[in-house]
Amino acid sequence: RGPPATATLDRPEPASTSSKRVAVKTTTNDDEAKEAVGSVRFTSKTATADQMAQISELRGRIAGLTAEEKEDMSTWIDKQDDVDLFRYILGFKTTDAAWGKMKETARWRKREAIDNILSEDLSDCFEPGQEEMLYLPLDNRDRPILLYRSALHDPRRLDPVRFTRYVTQQTERAMVQYKLGRERECIVLVDRIGSGLKNQDPALLRELVPVILNHYPYLVGAVYVAPISPVFNVIWGILKTFLDAESQQRFILCKGDYTATLKDFIPNEVLSDTLGGDLNVTSWLLDRQAGYAADQQLAQLEQDLSSAQSGDIAFDGLPATEDEIINIAQIRVSIAGEPRESLESMSDWILSLENGDILRYLRAHGSVDAAWEAIKRSATWRKEERIDGILDEDLSGVMPDGKEEFFFSGLDKRGRPILVYRSALHTPGVIDEQAYKRAVVQRVEEGRKRFGMGKDVAATVIIDRVGSGLKNQDPALLRVLIPCFTQHYPGIIGRLVIAPINNIFFVVWSIASILLDEGTRNSVELLKGDYAKQLLNTIEASNLPKNLGGEKAVPEAG
Repeated sequence: RGPPATATLDRPEPASTSSKRVAVKTTTNDDEAKEAVGSVRFTSKTATADQMAQISELRGRIAGLTAEEKEDMSTWIDKQDDVDLFRYILGFKTTDAAWGKMKETARWRKREAIDNILSEDLSDCFEPGQEEMLYLPLDNRDRPILLYRSALHDPRRLDPVRFTRYVTQQTERAMVQYKLGRERECIVLVDRIGSGLKNQDPALLRELVPVILNHYPYLVGAVYVAPISPVFNVIWGILKTFLDAESQQRFILCKGDYTATLKDFIPNEVLSDTLGGDLNVTSWLLDRQAGYAADQQLAQLEQDLSSAQSGDIAFDGLPATEDEIINIAQIRVSIAGEPRESLESMSDWILSLENGDILRYLRAHGSVDAAWEAIKRSATWRKEERIDGILDEDLSGVMPDGKEEFFFSGLDKRGRPILVYRSALHTPGVIDEQAYKRAVVQRVEEGRKRFGMGKDVAATVIIDRVGSGLKNQDPALLRVLIPCFTQHYPGIIGRLVIAPINNIFFVVWSIASILLDEGTRNSVELLKGDYAKQLLNTIEASNLPKNLGGEKAVPEAG
């Protein structure tokens, strides 16, 4: 069978509405199910009394899941709103079928780590500007547009499983950014200009379509295909095998003057120039690339705030205040709005900042403007000094094996990573100061990767002065090292312990204390007397070096 001969939009499209519970007037048509007062709505559809009962039943089944049943499920299943349950009922009709699909989705999300997919780097799937599937801004009916540029697709280039994961990531991003599935449905626009048999990929359809149908029911309000041709009939014949009759009705095949058809509901500035609009999609993608992650983070922050999860925004165990959360949002807006030309002089680090990172800068600098300027300085420094790739550098020759002056020694009892500096091993002038600084920065970046240091937790730094004397003191190195950390790693030290101290220590302390910011100075603990006992109060013996009274062999670098 060929595709439906639909040249224009011959049916009304629903306008997006809120997913809130609203009072709905009861219908008197005996052929229609009565709508329930206070029922759930999604786009143009309002839950009937029977469907409200189904939602209540699904809610009860979620509450009845045992801990054992939840072991192989994502926590997603506990976060479903009534409108999410309504979509599953719309998609799968009966309560049992909807419940079966919800459990299947929860297991799939756990198995495929979908809850964390937004943090994955899938940028290698396509060359910049050549992305085949992407979300465009809203159409005139408040629906985000998922554009598929089929002429760019080469079935041999990208594995269908990886392609599907990319589309899943884009969809999860749209759910955060556009409240897709809660307040809006999307449309799919298949741009077939220049597409032929060489671009058709049945294997991809077999992988992608079931994921969308089974795990994202009723997210897609309509699929527009333009233009259609005899070649499309081949792929349509395959595609229909995955679709039920209702889903097939959502396909609108545009022929004839497809541009006029599309412009009925897509603004000219959002419609691709290949389809007769003004948007150069490749240029738009390149312009948007730098701020894309920032936009998503800002949307995620907004979602956290609206769902009362703002208590999760914290650094080193200290939750953000309401004012600090507002300030984080202001920084996010600044990142998203930073011109592309300016971002090109900065490290990509600025686009991947965690809320904890921004909170550190805010607390260190006291105001949004000062924190924002400091963040930009750090991003520029990271670009100039190639810090983002520092973990790939071989700096083992700076501090030979067994002679490492800085090393990690597990976690303290509060969960902070312990970074130890063995000052007795240091001889001023032996190691170039800039090379030394780079080696220490590499160690700190390692701590970020291994322990989340700087993202959500600060470090406990121990200055191990056992055996240290005047010959080991290096004021010149301090003047290079300390400003780097106060400027580019503010607040990263939660506790600075110096042990044991003596009169010699105060010579170098008089210099170091001037260079430290107030927050770090306030975190300093100077231990004398039975320093081992004091350290063991907060650090397990297995993580404390032997020469400080613990059980850990030294050296044991990293």
